[in-house]
Parts: sequence; C-alpha cells; structure tokens
Amino acid sequence: MDYIKFNTVKSMVSWLIDNEGKVLADDYGREWKYINFKFFFKDIGGIRDRCFEPDKLTCLHLYGTELKIMN
Repeated sequence: MDYIKFNTVKSMVSWLIDNEGKVLADDYGREWKYINFKFFFKDIGGIRDRCFEPDKLTCLHLYGTELKIMN
C-alpha cells in the first residue's frame, strides 16, 4: 500500500482529478475519490460508513496528513 502527503488542499484535489477512480483514505475511515466528474466522500459513523456521498469534499483540512492510496 502506498502513502501520500500533500502540501496544499489544491494539490490533494488535483491528485484526485488526475487519478480518477483511485481512493485516498485515512486511518479513521474517511475516504475521498473523484470519478465521472464528481467528487465523493465517505466518513465513519451512521449510514456514511457504508457508502460514498456524492458531490461532497469535506475534511480537506487533512491534506497534510499521511493518506493511503487505495485501489
């Protein structure tokens, strides 16, 4: 599994666009992805831990933490 850290929010968002379909994840259950011109976000707790929510980009303040690159 590869890990990545970003210097800015813009670089994180750009990475998601440039790596369409790949998922970034932290160790707390949050996941981000971009596919088919939409951003998706998944968080821990409630229904959100079972599916991605479309058109959301939350927790971008975590751009500077170590994130896992999934699939």
